Amino acid sequence: MLQQRANMHECGGEVEPCVSVISVSHNRCGNTRELLTAIKRQTFRPFEVILVDNASTDGTPDMVRSEFPEVHLIETGGNPGQTAAYNLGFRSAHGEYFLVMDDDGLPAADDWIEQVVSRFEANPRLAVVSCTIRMRDTGRIAYDSPQFAPY
Repeated sequence: MLQQRANMHECGGEVEPCVSVISVSHNRCGNTRELLTAIKRQTFRPFEVILVDNASTDGTPDMVRSEFPEVHLIETGGNPGQTAAYNLGFRSAHGEYFLVMDDDGLPAADDWIEQVVSRFEANPRLAVVSCTIRMRDTGRIAYDSPQFAPY
């Protein structure tokens, strides 16, 4: 099992979260709630969650503020698109590692963050990992990325 940092705010000698989970939302209030609930169950600590909202009109920002006050909510005030929104999230992030999860995504397990971070810590040459994507409605694999493989 991955050895976790002792202090929730200590990360590599810095007083910052160790992992930044970044998501972008747009009018998917129910999916966003489900995602944030699943992220909250993660066993790995420390981490921060950054949600960039692209001008949702379905109450997503209000729901995040009331149900997930620990989430760093960035409201764009417009819809600059997914890439620009993710870049806003990246600029606000403090983690050693950035994990991206779309607003309609869900981690497959409560130790998802731990699994990803352990891959990075086991191989310092590793720069990017990708997770297998399954369809929410059917559970079928939508894009079967290669398994984590060392170089």
